[in-house]
Amino acid sequence: MPGAAVSSPTGGNPVSTTFSWTPTADQVGRYFICFAAVDQLNAMSGSTCVVINIGVLPLAPVVYSLDPAYGYSQDYTTIQVYGNYPSMGLVQCEIATGLYTGTFVTHSEVLCIAPPVPQATTVEVEVSCFCDIFTTQNRLFEYYDSMSICDMGLMYIAPPTPLFVNPSTGPEYANTLITVLGNGFLDTRRNTCKFNTIVTPATYINTNAVECVSPADMLSAVNVTVSNEGVHYSTESVIYRFQGMYCNDDSD
Repeated sequence: MPGAAVSSPTGGNPVSTTFSWTPTADQVGRYFICFAAVDQLNAMSGSTCVVINIGVLPLAPVVYSLDPAYGYSQDYTTIQVYGNYPSMGLVQCEIATGLYTGTFVTHSEVLCIAPPVPQATTVEVEVSCFCDIFTTQNRLFEYYDSMSICDMGLMYIAPPTPLFVNPSTGPEYANTLITVLGNGFLDTRRNTCKFNTIVTPATYINTNAVECVSPADMLSAVNVTVSNEGVHYSTESVIYRFQGMYCNDDSD
């Protein structure tokens, strides 16, 4: 990297060194820099990476879905937050009005822990992975108390049967609204679609259809399954194909 420097290691144990860099005007952009230590026997440590944005704002993260999307009000619940997290840094989870430290898993998943609350309620969950830039999708997490979770009967609800998906193809770098057609859809407010392992919320249309949005940055063909309550998914699946945005169809 032009203009960057690493100081000579200090003596003692542990050894430390300093990385320094003063960017110039022609180095505007986003830089991914990874660090690793090597000892005298050429044994290498694990690496630590950082993202440095010079003159540009980091890309905003996007949340697709929460799994689970509900939990007990008197207990902690670990939530898998699926989405698109282009920048990697300190993960913060905003749950209701509280701010909590999360865990970065991959660029499509982070973990948040929902704390106990005094009573059953519904709260919004947002995530930041860099520079306090939070998602704005307003994904909802529902707290139930012990009595209401029994009364609600959060038990097995038979999944629907998907038969077709329309459209059946879409660009790999964009979110596409698709309709899954089939049988047995129920209006539970917890309907979901799953693209291989990525879960997205679904909107109930009628007993034969739901709508959901395909996640971005997936490749090739995926199996789409559906659920009426976000837990039990259909054993049947339909194929949705992601296409590169610059592919040409030369077929007659």
